[in-house]
Amino acid sequence: MNKPEQLQINLNDTESVACTKCEGAFFDHVYIMKRLSALVSPTGKKTLVPIQLFKCHSCSHVNSEFLDPSRDPEVQNERP
Repeated sequence: MNKPEQLQINLNDTESVACTKCEGAFFDHVYIMKRLSALVSPTGKKTLVPIQLFKCHSCSHVNSEFLDPSRDPEVQNERP
């Protein structure tokens, strides 16, 4: 089996991401929970699906670039 080639990334070539609300630079892991109907579930049972994303550590804002564009409209960008 061939080993995958390791990608070399120079962090000087990257762009930092900041909170679009407060410009904070640190983010925490949070989850949006989705309900999956038994009709479309691979197990045939209703289930919950956790979707991981990031919120600003300072103000709890979630940048729109971190959200799935097909997300439910009722998911609000508020402090949990």
